[in-house]
Amino acid sequence: MRDNTGQPHGTMVNKVRKIGGGGFTTHLTISNDGLTKVCGIDVFQCYVFKSTVGSWLPLMTIASLPANEAKISNSVSLTDAAGCYASAVAPNDSTVIYATYNAYWYVSSNTGTSFTRSALAAKRMLSNSGAQRLWGYKMAVDPQNASVAMLGTMGDGIYVTTDKLATTPTAVTGITAGATLGGFDTPHLVACDPASTVSGGQKQIWYISKYGTGIYKSTNGPLGTYNLIASSPVNPISMVCDPNGNLWVLDTTATQNIWKYNGTTWTQNTTCSARQFSAIAIEPGNANNVAITDVVGYFQRSTDGGATWIGSSPWFDTYPAPVGRQINANQIPWLQVGVGLGFPSTICFDPSQTNKLYCAHGVGVCSSTPPAGFSKWTWTDLTQGMENLVGVYALNHAGGNTTNPIFGTMDKMMWVDSNLDAYAPTYRGPSGGGLCHTWCIDYAIGDPNFLVAVNVFQDNRMAYSTDRGLTWTKFNNQHPDGVLVGGNCAVGAKGAGGGVNVIWTPGNNGKAVYRKSTDAITDPWRYLAFPGYASGFGNWINAFYTRRYTLCADKANPGTFYTIVNSYNQPSGSLDTAMRGLWKTTDEGDTWTRIYANVLDSEGGSLDAWHGILKCMPNQAGKMYYTPGRDYANGRLKYSSDSGVTWNPVANVFACRCFDFGKAAPGSSYPTIIVEATISSVYGIYISIDNCATWVQVASANPNGDGDIINGVFGDMNT
Repeated sequence: MRDNTGQPHGTMVNKVRKIGGGGFTTHLTISNDGLTKVCGIDVFQCYVFKSTVGSWLPLMTIASLPANEAKISNSVSLTDAAGCYASAVAPNDSTVIYATYNAYWYVSSNTGTSFTRSALAAKRMLSNSGAQRLWGYKMAVDPQNASVAMLGTMGDGIYVTTDKLATTPTAVTGITAGATLGGFDTPHLVACDPASTVSGGQKQIWYISKYGTGIYKSTNGPLGTYNLIASSPVNPISMVCDPNGNLWVLDTTATQNIWKYNGTTWTQNTTCSARQFSAIAIEPGNANNVAITDVVGYFQRSTDGGATWIGSSPWFDTYPAPVGRQINANQIPWLQVGVGLGFPSTICFDPSQTNKLYCAHGVGVCSSTPPAGFSKWTWTDLTQGMENLVGVYALNHAGGNTTNPIFGTMDKMMWVDSNLDAYAPTYRGPSGGGLCHTWCIDYAIGDPNFLVAVNVFQDNRMAYSTDRGLTWTKFNNQHPDGVLVGGNCAVGAKGAGGGVNVIWTPGNNGKAVYRKSTDAITDPWRYLAFPGYASGFGNWINAFYTRRYTLCADKANPGTFYTIVNSYNQPSGSLDTAMRGLWKTTDEGDTWTRIYANVLDSEGGSLDAWHGILKCMPNQAGKMYYTPGRDYANGRLKYSSDSGVTWNPVANVFACRCFDFGKAAPGSSYPTIIVEATISSVYGIYISIDNCATWVQVASANPNGDGDIINGVFGDMNT
């Protein structure tokens, strides 16, 4: 890092805070020699596990992709986030990897060191929408010819390459889009029969699914003539061939949904447990070794090709008693604490070993040697190197019994540890092992150990901590309108009786609520009233995952809060300018006065409605900052020096996506200001230690070396 005179000020090093895991991990394939494993993640990235490295490495990076192709696409209609919709390592060549990214099809011939994009136009391939993202497989590689591969999109065609994407892939004809599910298109699943004959360098029997119709078969190669197989399962969700040429299919039948096709007839398996299974694996070297699981991780296995199944019931954490399943997570300790094998997406055997089963699941990958009898089934975590828990919020305010930063994530709540270079022993929060997202964290005036967090999801209640984030307790009461998740909160002072002043603007268009410092901690929430709206109004934040932080507490003035009423859908639900602007309360939320009656983002045109951020500058009376956020390239970083009455743009700072404050530099009276923005025509992360007079770039647009989106920048007030 350099100071504002350009002189060295230590060394700036960008590092990933080690958490480990994340997902879903939606699919997994393994080469025949076992040297390469490839998996995809629904929110971002696909990974490769090389036996020579011993951990997962990201595949889609600035270094590995063609120039300017790593940046995440904004085309929601094609990508829905930038996870990996499909990937596969070639069975007979562990150096060849096919993968989709940003709706395009890529191939690598050097185990992911570099990728080449095919000439195929962008296709609809959503990595993060609906249950169908866990279906498999959407890509298949000819088991004896790495140059031949098939990709099934989401109703946007099925495509085949016969030359490792050197020329434009060819569309399969005669199969149209399948039925939708849950409002989303469904993928075409694909499979190749490894036991089929070879002609012209290509395996001859291939299968393609069409949801709502059934399964099609070609007996003359991947680009041959496909015919609908009579009596095939209508709604396939998983499809794989065994080494003897049988096709195994799971469908949406409520129970015992396993079907086997021997080339002429279909047979339903009626000896398995009466469950709806979601993934199936058959050992490549032993068709009798079959494993199945449902979406919550109840496993069964057979050693006679499904004729019978070991045990009277599936394996689970406590069955067979006392311990039915154990996970050894020596590398990432928290994965051993209450995570289990929830939400398996793919299970597959390692072709290079005997009876070695892998499972891609909700937060990573693990492996096992399935037991011969109905006894404890031990799994070993294999997630090291993956970092895909979505970071949402961070806080390291001054004071308290520790100076540990607090990180809020999706799925697994919060992380509070001093050593950011080591995996944490556990995550923090009120939810135990359940699914829970943390959207916002704030601290109480006068008590830096008292925190409040918006982490309602499965818990349906906000939570507070009295020890700076180490332990958490749920508030007794839900939102008065019931379950409302996500949103933003701001915390004022604590009361003498143990209560705390909190304002919460929830997601899902819920009404804002608050509690006063004089309330008991067990008292219910009350609606935030505005002139003409005694019972408050909603539309503060639409989808629960929207990062709109347009509410803040003035920590220097207990009882004072600011919030923005937008011009898009408040309070009436349509374009409404009657109450737009910045509002202020000085009595903990009881009464509100509008102090700025206009759109703060006058240049960017955002109507202050989406990913805006409003903050009071610490230790600077009356100083506030605002940005419309990431969706508006013309949006400016604004400041007010008179408690929000007038606003001006910060000079030379454009397209500011987010900002925060950090500890003041030695000799400076102003907190450090951190922005993600474009300054002097260069986009990146910048800091200013002199109240925005000068800026120093401390990180590029992609500090991790990939195209991932920065969700926020957060300053450390302690270091």
